[in-house]
Amino acid sequence: MIFSTEIDSYETVNPQIPPHTIKPLLVYLQRFSSFEAERTCDVPQGSVSGPLFYFNLNIGFYNLMNLMFHGMKRSTCWVQYCIKSYHAPEIPVTLDVETEADKFAINPRGELFTRMKLDYDEAPHNYSVEISISDGTNRDSAIVEVQVTDVNDNSPVFSSGSVSASVSEDAVVGSSVTVVPATDKDSSFNKEIRYSLRGGEGRFAVDPTSGTVSVAGALDRETKAEYSLLVVAEDQGRPARSATASLLVRVSDVNDNIPKFSEAEYQVQVSETESVGTSLLTLSAEDPDDGANGRVIYRIFRQSPSSDPAVFELDSSTGTLRLVQPLDYCETEADKFAINPRGELFTRMKLDYDEAPHNYSVEIAISDGTNRDSAIVEVQVTDVNDNSPVFSSGSVSASVSEDAVVGSSVTVVPATDKDSSFNKEIRYSLRGGEGRFAVDPTSGTVSVAGALDRETKAEYSLLVVAEDQGRPARSATASLLVRVSDVNDNIPKFSEAEYQVQVSETESVGTSLLTLSAEDPDDGANGRVIYRIFRQSPSSDPAVFELDSSTGTLRLVQPLDYCEVKLYSLMVQASDGGTPSLVGNGSVVVRVKDENNNPPEFSKESYDVAVSENLANGASILTLQVTDKDEVCQIWCLGLHLLRRLLLRLILHLFTPSSAFLLPFAFCSCQKPLISPFIKVEFTPELFAPF
Repeated sequence: MIFSTEIDSYETVNPQIPPHTIKPLLVYLQRFSSFEAERTCDVPQGSVSGPLFYFNLNIGFYNLMNLMFHGMKRSTCWVQYCIKSYHAPEIPVTLDVETEADKFAINPRGELFTRMKLDYDEAPHNYSVEISISDGTNRDSAIVEVQVTDVNDNSPVFSSGSVSASVSEDAVVGSSVTVVPATDKDSSFNKEIRYSLRGGEGRFAVDPTSGTVSVAGALDRETKAEYSLLVVAEDQGRPARSATASLLVRVSDVNDNIPKFSEAEYQVQVSETESVGTSLLTLSAEDPDDGANGRVIYRIFRQSPSSDPAVFELDSSTGTLRLVQPLDYCETEADKFAINPRGELFTRMKLDYDEAPHNYSVEIAISDGTNRDSAIVEVQVTDVNDNSPVFSSGSVSASVSEDAVVGSSVTVVPATDKDSSFNKEIRYSLRGGEGRFAVDPTSGTVSVAGALDRETKAEYSLLVVAEDQGRPARSATASLLVRVSDVNDNIPKFSEAEYQVQVSETESVGTSLLTLSAEDPDDGANGRVIYRIFRQSPSSDPAVFELDSSTGTLRLVQPLDYCEVKLYSLMVQASDGGTPSLVGNGSVVVRVKDENNNPPEFSKESYDVAVSENLANGASILTLQVTDKDEVCQIWCLGLHLLRRLLLRLILHLFTPSSAFLLPFAFCSCQKPLISPFIKVEFTPELFAPF
């Protein structure tokens, strides 16, 4: 028997026993010795000779009768059976567990209990426990179906309790940092995990279902280089169980800081007698970036007034400024300036604001031979517009896609001007381009100003003009060739919407019937056409025609038969090699031309005809049935010829009496071979009379 928890629906051993022989049997269920329930069922009185189990009890789900099996301690009694044997006097009985005895036991009082903890996660979920009862002579057995159900006794477990990850400081919001997954050995909702995050100052977030940690706010390594987070994984059991894992997120550096000197301007005073090699000053600049991004390299990029060799040297790594040429305080600018006896100070050479110092301190002296005086003339050179803008290249080429939207950048055509102030301010303009391009007046960036179509025009020759703001203004030009690159925006098009060709039914297999032509104005692979037949009507296997994929030549690959198919309709496609490929459709109509290649056939090999001798002129003698798979006009020709010869033979026979004669036929009027039948004509003898 199998015990069932459906206590109210029992079965007796023998349903044939009359109801008046039934007496109550008590079954007691006990959980942890604190819950008792009593059920009664009917037991046949005097109908059994030994102890028997009279009903089914199936111990199943947790919530049935509040029995909890999962995680029970060893030797826990969870169900008790009290079964009486109706004999007088009562005979002691023995209860045993026959199967799963290592996990379950039953004592003499009928208490079934576990010998060990049942673990839903590591062991089977179902047990069939056979129990038996015996009085020494008679024996009965039953099956207790035990279903172990899950309780939330396992916490989530992270693959690692401590995780570290790195993310760039310029990572955008939503960027993934890492995944911190956890697992739970339980089942159903007890193993469903939800993730949350502690710490991170709002800079990070975690996906509640996948455990993916992502950026939730702007990062700056120079402000904070690392974050210590705590990832929490909590299952959905009741009560819930949770686990945590530490996550260290290091913010990696991006070169987003400019080195900055400790002072905007350094000043130092040096004696003109200072020795060459003396360290004059140590400059200091800081860059808060990390590694090579924050390593500062020093250099002097201009000395004024200039000299060759340079007077000073700056150590690239330490920032130490050293004297590398001797100094002379009394050195004058006599090579550049002169003064005449009238006191007129003038220049000996052209002073270039752009290449030479902007300021000169000129010491002049006056003497009468005994006494002497001196003065300093501060000369400031001002700029004039003597330099034209200069392009980095006088000829520039660039490429732009034909589907580029208005405003898309094509290229930058920069120019420089060695002058200063407004004399070096450059304004750009554009000549040519048919209004398809524009140039930014201050940056020289050339951009798309109108719709482009490579198939209409593949390249544009422009002239970029750079003009400074001096008075008078000076300008320069650079040629710009813009090539429009192809986009697969044209569908291959057949030269004809429908091709028509007539082919003899006797045409040889392999014959080229027609060459299709499709054009695609796109460039390269976008304009390379591939041909194919995608439908033949009527269809056949194998196909009757073949289309060369590269040349478009249509060939006959199966013999034709006018009698079977008189017209074929082919749907053809021309596709280009672009991505995605564009396809153009067309059609070909192939008309099969009939040839006289089938002989006519009579419906019979011979005909028997009885003709009365006084048959009226023009009376019908015989209707011949002749078929020809070729055109109908040839059969008509045959019929007329046969009728003419038959009439002729009949007339001749009237003058040559005979009971019968045969009319053979071999050729029709068009000299076509025939299957020659014989027509037998018979006359009634008693009606025959010669002329």
